[in-house]
Amino acid sequence: MGANIGTSVTNTIVAMGQMGDKDQLQRAFAGATVHDVFNYLSVLILLPLEAATEYLYLLTNAITPDNVKDGDKVRLNMERSDELTATMLVTRTSQAQTFVQDAL
Repeated sequence: MGANIGTSVTNTIVAMGQMGDKDQLQRAFAGATVHDVFNYLSVLILLPLEAATEYLYLLTNAITPDNVKDGDKVRLNMERSDELTATMLVTRTSQAQTFVQDAL
């Protein structure tokens, strides 16, 4: 979550680099602001959630192999994540098909 805040500083500095052209500066600064708001909101939501429930810890623990020790490089257990992804895709696909059929 510190990386989110760090990129917010970086994108503002990059936006300031567009000072030569007023239009470009406005667009760059607007994009940087949207990025900042997204980062801050994600930290404001996820940090208290993690502190209260350890949700992110438990989620990452569920998709990593059991034999990983602290400091080891991790290869994610893709079998578990593939099952989760397939479930989400099937749900979204069926919802999209229903939406399109209802629209027609």
